[in-house]
Amino acid sequence: MDPVRYAIIDGAIESELLSFLATQSPPHCCLYSPPVQPELLASAPYLVQVTAEVEEWLKFKTTPWGITLYSSQNLHPLLQHLRQYLWVKIPQQEKPVLMRFYVPRIIWNLLTILTPRQHSIFISPMSKVMTDYDDTHQEENYDSGAGVNSVQESEMLIISPWQYKKLNQLTQKNYIRKLAGYIQSCYETEQTTPVPEKETLYHRAEDYLNYCHSFGIIDNRSVRGITFLFLKQGIDDSNNAPEKWEDLLSIQDTSVYYRVEKLLLQELGYIPE
Repeated sequence: MDPVRYAIIDGAIESELLSFLATQSPPHCCLYSPPVQPELLASAPYLVQVTAEVEEWLKFKTTPWGITLYSSQNLHPLLQHLRQYLWVKIPQQEKPVLMRFYVPRIIWNLLTILTPRQHSIFISPMSKVMTDYDDTHQEENYDSGAGVNSVQESEMLIISPWQYKKLNQLTQKNYIRKLAGYIQSCYETEQTTPVPEKETLYHRAEDYLNYCHSFGIIDNRSVRGITFLFLKQGIDDSNNAPEKWEDLLSIQDTSVYYRVEKLLLQELGYIPE
């Protein structure tokens, strides 16, 4: 049997997914195990067989909508296999946590930190995994079902402390690269000074991110806001940030979001998008 092309599409990213599935009716099923609460259906991930209509619908999307995979298995056996990876055990958490492995930036990090056996079991029903996001196409081919029995339904993926640390490191590196791209776009938009070399952009993004983390600023909008502020003020090194910024961001009786917005309004007069 030739491999079938499937996609895991994230309803939380593609708000029109349910209406598209209802209209075109490709073979599909919610990745969440039933029963699924009605209010979660629209934002849930779905395993969808890629028909011509699905391929056309996904063709020009630039969002991190999900991943593509090839498998010789029918939809429902593949679905049962993938469902086992939605919940994983991580260090210092008594209860399993949701693992959105179908997010483009997460799937490759996850495959990188798995042990050889965990990796073999995870990809056992798949012959290829692909992602297309952020102007980058990435794919890996696998020897589908190479001597590894499918994991039993009762098993759950357990992430060791070392794996969890490595996963966080990879996630941060990916975010820094993305933030460096944002810094580059700011330079290109302003067109007032030459765009720094990529290595310089990366180190600057890392420096700005560490500055944000030192104040508990972790959400993307706030991090970008602080980054934009550094660039507007011409500050290449966070060590040169004004003390009044630190004083404002250190106030503990208000939320992080409020502190960041107050600083941006104080320094820029507006909150950048």
